[in-house]
Amino acid sequence: MKSGELLRSSYRLEERLGKSPYAETWAAASTEGCPALPSGSAVVVKILALGDMPDWKCYDSFEREAAALKALRHPAIPRYVDSFRIDEADGHRLCLVMERMPGRSLAAELESGRRWTEAEIEALFVELLSILAYLQALRPPIIHRDINPKNLIVRPDGSLALVDFSGVQDAVRLAYRDSFSMMGSAGYAPLEQISGRAGTRSDLYAAAATMATLLTRKHPSDLPRKGLRIDPGALLELSPRLLFVLENYLDPDEERRDLPLADAVAMLKGERDVPGSAEKPQAMPVGMALSAGRSAPAADEGALSRALAKLAELAADRIGAAGVEDEEDDTSIPALPTDSRVRLRYDQDSLSQSIPRGSPLSPGFLGGGIFAVFWLGFVAFWTFMAIAMGAPLFFPLFSLPFWAVGIGMARAILKPVLSRVDIELTREGGVLVRESFFGTRTRRWPLEDLGSCRNAPALISQKGRTDLELVLELGTKSLRFGSALSNRERVAIARSVNAWRKGELPA
Repeated sequence: MKSGELLRSSYRLEERLGKSPYAETWAAASTEGCPALPSGSAVVVKILALGDMPDWKCYDSFEREAAALKALRHPAIPRYVDSFRIDEADGHRLCLVMERMPGRSLAAELESGRRWTEAEIEALFVELLSILAYLQALRPPIIHRDINPKNLIVRPDGSLALVDFSGVQDAVRLAYRDSFSMMGSAGYAPLEQISGRAGTRSDLYAAAATMATLLTRKHPSDLPRKGLRIDPGALLELSPRLLFVLENYLDPDEERRDLPLADAVAMLKGERDVPGSAEKPQAMPVGMALSAGRSAPAADEGALSRALAKLAELAADRIGAAGVEDEEDDTSIPALPTDSRVRLRYDQDSLSQSIPRGSPLSPGFLGGGIFAVFWLGFVAFWTFMAIAMGAPLFFPLFSLPFWAVGIGMARAILKPVLSRVDIELTREGGVLVRESFFGTRTRRWPLEDLGSCRNAPALISQKGRTDLELVLELGTKSLRFGSALSNRERVAIARSVNAWRKGELPA
């Protein structure tokens, strides 16, 4: 197709907006011969070349977009104008004509260097959520499946429009389909959508990821994470209401994106309080509040209970760790339990410890290990499905960060439990550490590099619980081990190392 070409004596092509091997998108204008619009009306024409399609999914997507636009009536969604087929000597083409939304995409605004205030982003978020509320109120609900900055248009009056419904699907068809269909943009599509199981809450994730991009000017895949959830609040301070909505809709678990759209809109407009606290991130010091003649807002009872429980848990961790910090000063070495499999031998010239592998049935192994296996299994399914379906190379490569996270998580969870650690200390030979996990690794340090041995919170917490493990200081490094041991065994090991290092072993 060429600029200036006339389609069906009704639409004159002006500028090509996009092109793929089998489709083109053009900006066009209606002519006097157009029965549907006044002459000169701005439209967008999508043209699908039937002979160039790699499969019928392209045709299905085209038909779904046309059907969806015919059914939708919303000022922020392009209006359906016309659809027809062109039969020519070089092939057959399908054309879909829709209203052209004036303005620029959020992606173009980002590329131009534009920055928004938090109030402006909240206003955009409210508009986008209002559009999604309309789509989800339909029966059956409509799922866009490709919300991202490229498909959101800022119109001249500052309002927002949602375009490109080529990935649209209704919730009923998605729930009962019998084939895998991957739609969406990397970074904006949640896990359930990547696996081909998009739901209405998948659009909420994409909307929140888009707002996170506007706030930080970073792609969602480049943002820091809290667990598996994108955490824009780690980079900048946000209002409590915006942070609350983002955290809920960016949750990787679809079931936990449970904030109703009406409540989210009301919070962002300031018409509804944030659960738990009205001034959460910027609580005023007590002295300032009293001097200003105001009292601090009363906390929600449920939030207060959760906060107290968390404080008690943190205190327990601190007490547990601090209790063993004092092992440095205590030279008494408790006897190992009679059923302990730890081997501990020492005299004034040498000390040897053998810490066996933990049981695969231990809680830390079962909980974390099962999750790690599930994670890697899901990533393997996604990768092999993408390869088997002949997807572009980008899709298998997209899984590489998830492979890295899964392997790192499995190693961090399984190694402390399934490793055998043998430590030998001698006055002449220094420190010898032999770790057996998948293979054996042997390392040596001079005796001068031997530091204290203590209990400390493990690097990974599971279900909010932080276990303890032994930390042995060796030069500039720290050896962590013994998370599968009992506290009595860890105390015996830590005190024996510290006493031997100081030459204060009991007679």
